[in-house]
Amino acid sequence: LQMLQASSSANTQELIDAPPLANQVIFNGQLVYVIEPDAGHASLVCNYLRRAGFETRAFESITHCMEHLHESNPQAILLDADLHPD
Repeated sequence: LQMLQASSSANTQELIDAPPLANQVIFNGQLVYVIEPDAGHASLVCNYLRRAGFETRAFESITHCMEHLHESNPQAILLDADLHPD
């Protein structure tokens, strides 16, 4: 399997080999919200989570996530540690 890895420079992506994950059944279908303003980083995190069996939904801000929180009941919310309040 291959996965896209976002680099620190904007719009630069490269393919990396990623082995299959053994715990896909454990997390089958559990929803995780990912709050990350950088689309490349959000895509990378979501891809890894989906490969582990999670469903994901990415948001660029806390405000945007909160606007959609009532639509689903995520099992977890991952937040960029460097994210500043909106």
